[in-house]
Amino acid sequence: MQADDKKIEVQNAKVVLSAIAAQLIDSHIGNNDIARLEVRKDLAAANKIMNGAAKSVGVDSYQYGLFQDAGFRGMYDMPLEQLKKYKNIDTNAKTAYDVMGLTELAGNLFRVTQTAERLKSSDGYGINSAMKTAEQVGSEVRSMMYKNSGILPEDLAIEENVAELKKRLKGTNREMKKLDKKK
Repeated sequence: MQADDKKIEVQNAKVVLSAIAAQLIDSHIGNNDIARLEVRKDLAAANKIMNGAAKSVGVDSYQYGLFQDAGFRGMYDMPLEQLKKYKNIDTNAKTAYDVMGLTELAGNLFRVTQTAERLKSSDGYGINSAMKTAEQVGSEVRSMMYKNSGILPEDLAIEENVAELKKRLKGTNREMKKLDKKK
């Protein structure tokens, strides 16, 4: 469908859309950045579900750190603290997830959701059983990621902290609102 370029409304809409596109380009916010924010949010929710599944098989809340670290050990072949050092993750990052790229975030989302599912269908009970499950699922995700890309998860590049990305997105949103008011 084509709009009539002779109509003033169409001309105004084109100007506004061009300004919005220019603002997005200027702030370097792309589809990958927006996808990272969405997957990061999904991962936070999935972690809560996984912790609930762990609780249902006898993992106490004070043991969640040990349980979650087992998943990291499976996926990265090292504990989380060692991963942070290996990847040189800035201490300003709230979590390692905040500087992961889209592929790595998606891998972790898959690991977390599948760990929860496996715990729900498992006959095991207690922290040791849950840790074993988390590590196994992490290891399986690691193998799949390496098989598909030839890159180990720990060797994927870190990206801009999602907190900084959110700030840029909010700034872009403010600029867009200013442009909207000019209509």
